[in-house]
Amino acid sequence: MIKKLITGIFAFAITIAAFATADSGDVIILDGEFWNLLARPIWSDSTLYHNLKTVLPEDRSWTTANWDGYTAWWSIRENRLCLDSIMVECYNKETQQHITRCIDEADMRRVFSDYYQNNEIIATWVTADIRAAKGDLLYYDHSGFNRNLEYEQIFSVHKGKVTDKKSYHNRVVTEGFSFSDLNSQEDIKAKFPLNVGNHPELKGLSGIRIYFKTDSFRFDATGNFIDGYVEVYAKPSGEDKVRTLDGVAQEIKALMKNIHPWKILFINGEYVTGGKGYVMPYYLK
Repeated sequence: MIKKLITGIFAFAITIAAFATADSGDVIILDGEFWNLLARPIWSDSTLYHNLKTVLPEDRSWTTANWDGYTAWWSIRENRLCLDSIMVECYNKETQQHITRCIDEADMRRVFSDYYQNNEIIATWVTADIRAAKGDLLYYDHSGFNRNLEYEQIFSVHKGKVTDKKSYHNRVVTEGFSFSDLNSQEDIKAKFPLNVGNHPELKGLSGIRIYFKTDSFRFDATGNFIDGYVEVYAKPSGEDKVRTLDGVAQEIKALMKNIHPWKILFINGEYVTGGKGYVMPYYLK
């Protein structure tokens, strides 16, 4: 298995590098294929994570996508989440080459001694849903693992045992408006021409913030906004508390229904516009 991993890591490195400014995640082998594991399962146990860092080479390379400087390789065997190896990349100053190598077996046994079963590391410390992905990048947000690829599998794991699996073929449904199209206040006010005169609660305010909880949005298959959570709030000068503006939020939602089409993705069984939330500053003066 280790030889296969070492051979495969070079072919897979290009895929991981595509997310060079977001968390790179780990790698999982499913049915003989390399998938991005959009998770870092070792993080879920702080003691394991601390102990692992004590055996990682000090001269290992790291990036802003992988501050820890390691990539864990996983597989699922007999419905169990197995940790196969941990790889690091070190730079040899004499040869001026990067060398990829596995953490020594002795160090692996020292760190994961409580989890060895028949010479395999079974991730019984993990209870979570983990997401594997491959294919074209459909949505990307510069935070954590907030991205979606063409093919995804979600595994429900309870104490290392896989109890459920869901497979999805994600796709772009309609091309249209998305919040990433808003690059200036002119763009924002052209798309959301708020009638300030209808809202006396805005008097004296220089600006508001509009919070779109995008993972609550509901769309139809043709790109129409149906409903979702929108909150508008402001912190007036001289006041300690933030003021919520429900009437303004309702007008913003009405304006959203006038936009057509929205850019709609079919992601993991739902029509979405991507991401979990978006905050938009709106200057009144």
